[in-house]
This record gives sequence, C-alpha cells and structure tokens, in this order.
Amino acid sequence: MKKGSIKYYLTAVLSVLFVITTIAVVVFNTGWVSSKSNEYFLQNTNHKTEKCLSVPYMNQSDEYPTGCEIVSAAMVLQYYQYDIPVNQLIDCYLDKQEIWSSGGKLYGGNPNEVFVGDPRNSNSYGCYAPVITNMLNQVLTNHTAKTLNNISLEKLANDYISKGQPVLVWVTIDMKSSYEGTKIYQQDGSTFQWIAPEHCMVFIGYDEESYYFNDPYQNHGVVQYPKELVQQRYQEMQQQAVIVTPN
Repeated sequence: MKKGSIKYYLTAVLSVLFVITTIAVVVFNTGWVSSKSNEYFLQNTNHKTEKCLSVPYMNQSDEYPTGCEIVSAAMVLQYYQYDIPVNQLIDCYLDKQEIWSSGGKLYGGNPNEVFVGDPRNSNSYGCYAPVITNMLNQVLTNHTAKTLNNISLEKLANDYISKGQPVLVWVTIDMKSSYEGTKIYQQDGSTFQWIAPEHCMVFIGYDEESYYFNDPYQNHGVVQYPKELVQQRYQEMQQQAVIVTPN
C-alpha cells in the first residue's frame, strides 16, 4: 500500500472511531442533556428519552413562608420572560383577605376566591388555583392563564410538559399525607375546611417512574417523586392546576 493510501486509511479509521465514541457517550449518558435553552432530556438506562423543562428557580422560605403559590407563579412568569417581582404580585395583583379570631373561631376568606392571610406571614394559609389564575391574567400580555380541574398528572405531562409548558399544581409539602386542618369561618356564616399541608409547585418534567418539580419550599430546588405518590397527593388537593399558554 502506498504511503498516501496508508495516511488516508488511518484518517478514515480515526474518523469512524470518533463517531462511534460520540454516539456511545450520548446513548449511555444517564444525566440531563441540554437540547434547547429551556429544555432538558433525560437519557435513562432503557435508552428512553424523557423531558424536563429548565424553569428559573425561586425560594419562598425567607420572605414568603406561606407564599408557595405566588412564588411558583413568579417562576412560570420568568420562564415566559415576564420579570415581575413577587412583592409586586402580592401588593398589586393578588386578591387576599386577612384572617382574625373571634369567639374561639378563625375567620377569613375562601381560598377559591382570595389568598387566606398574607404570604409574608407564617401564620397564614394560602389559596387555590382560581386565585392564581386571576392574578396571572392581570399581568400577562402575550399569554393567558387557565385553571384546570380533574386532569391527571399523566395528561398534564403529555399535553403541556412535552410541549415545553410548565404547569402549576397543588399537592402537599414534601408529599406528606394530607389531613383536615383549620376550619375557616366565612362572613356569610358558612365554613371552609382547610386541607393541610397544602403546597403549590411548578411541574417541570417526568421520566418513566418520576415527576419533577421546582419546589420553592425551604430552597428545595428541583425535586422528584414517584408518579403514584404525586398523583395521590394531587388528588387529595382536588386535582387543581394552572397552565399558561400563548395567545
């Protein structure tokens, strides 16, 4: 074989080896691999690619001990390039009502209508999906927020996460079992049974066995839980969610 032919042959072999090595690294990588500026894909051991969105993270614990709903909403706003401070959301756009005690009873608003208490107060409670939807729609210009009810997490993952849209969901703190908390008396004489420990997080991803969330509680960051456990806690909190979609 001529000298030039040998050089050409060696170059070709090295090129093939480089391609094979690159493919092997991608196929057998078991970590999150960045694909776009706001999307990550998980290569698991079964070589099945799943999805996780890169949503900006915010911690609630220092300033907003009961404000998981507003802080989670602020994360979604930042994901869609709306830079609105949490304090501004609370002071200007959040419907809220203070709580007070009288005759041994706790009085306050309905969490489907207002935030019960103040997100900056550790003795406050929280709110449900319609309140956050209303708050978001006051600041969104190119998007619309919508409350979703009784839609499984699997369907949320397929319909929204897979398309690059994070979802606000109501579950429990650290996926603990829920229980009947304080009974809140309304001004019209009716009562509302608070379910504790209520929590709101940003649903950002999934793989074959788990769901992933941005959890604002105590600076948890990105957390993952088994799908069956999350679905159970989500059902205990009435399967409520909020989605933000482009106009």
